Amino acid sequence: MIARVAVLWLFLAALAGLLTAMPLRLCPRPAFDAAVNARRIARIPVTRLLSAPPRELVDASRQREAACVDGYGRANALLAMAAMLLAALAWLWLGWHRALERLLPGAPRFVRYGCVGALLAAWLWLWGLPFDVAGLVAARGLGLSHETAATFLRDEAASAALTAVLGAIFAQGLGVLWRRGWSVILASAALPLFVIGAIVVPLWIAPIFNAYRPLPPSPLRAAIEQEARRAGFTGAQIYETNLSAQSEEANAFVFGFWKTERIVLGDTLLRGYSREEILFVLAHEIGHAVHGDVYRGVAWGWLFTAVGLALTELVEPRRLRALPPESRAPALLAIALALSVAVQPLANAISRGVEHRADAYALTLDHDRAAGVRTFVRLTDEGLAQLCPPRWAVIAFGTHPPLGSRIAFFQGSRDPCR
Repeated sequence: MIARVAVLWLFLAALAGLLTAMPLRLCPRPAFDAAVNARRIARIPVTRLLSAPPRELVDASRQREAACVDGYGRANALLAMAAMLLAALAWLWLGWHRALERLLPGAPRFVRYGCVGALLAAWLWLWGLPFDVAGLVAARGLGLSHETAATFLRDEAASAALTAVLGAIFAQGLGVLWRRGWSVILASAALPLFVIGAIVVPLWIAPIFNAYRPLPPSPLRAAIEQEARRAGFTGAQIYETNLSAQSEEANAFVFGFWKTERIVLGDTLLRGYSREEILFVLAHEIGHAVHGDVYRGVAWGWLFTAVGLALTELVEPRRLRALPPESRAPALLAIALALSVAVQPLANAISRGVEHRADAYALTLDHDRAAGVRTFVRLTDEGLAQLCPPRWAVIAFGTHPPLGSRIAFFQGSRDPCR
């Protein structure tokens, strides 16, 4: 059985590698210079920018490449979902549950659940590693990242350790609450963990992967602070971070909770975008802050977890509860993973609504439709993104509205993606 599982893992890894290599070899690869393209977009007259169909504003050759690349990328994402489900089952096929039963015969249930939770988390990380490697190879090959092998390995090691710790903590709850109704109690106990997590992420977790520092005093910072004051978002903590360590795509975000809430700009945004484009992006992020989307995100995350736990307990066969932790935990994990795939479209729909509301707020605060359109056209071209992905792909994977829809919204024109 060990040989069969190893062959399955190698097959999935090889297929992930093939789906990564094929677009690099088979998709059109037009020459593209981001700086030249930015100058092209800057020269588009405002009247045309606000009236032309989105497909006439973006680089047509990049759109053809994006359609080809995204097709293989979506196939890889579906394969990764299947791999995660197979990982939990492979644990049982290998018979490791029986080996662990012999290893920890006299330990308390919660200790055994904690050990199994940490090992299962590490096991899932191992099964996902080929897809992470494939993602890095694809991003570097397409010019979307210059991440080094050292940075990648450091981030993967930190991610594996954090996942193992979280797996152990969460599984210990099952060790204490293994009788009927365990999902309700565990979900209630998970709420403060979500809140604490949102507070500590900016302080201790995020700095493991990137360097964060307050944005130095400058005319740009003064303009950002003025925009924040206009929104009533006083005392904003404005940081910059080296997102270029992992990706060349421009980005900014809001994270943290209460006193640790921060607006963060990536160096990829600061070094390549105009003042008006940066202020538009910041207006969008201020919209998230004003609407309390970080708090809402914690609430939604906890709610989905609570519902997932309740459904997992509901679906769990009665005979499974009598099994020892080493057998029950991987079976529950397989059920939970299947349910998470099933509810992902709902979570994506909620996320798209949140992002659209932030876009609408940015328009209200900034009033610069042209800057919004220019920003989204640049993000489309530089990020090698489809203006309008297939509808099923938006439902399955889309956490943001399609860029074609966002451009049309700022133009006040008909949505081309519907």
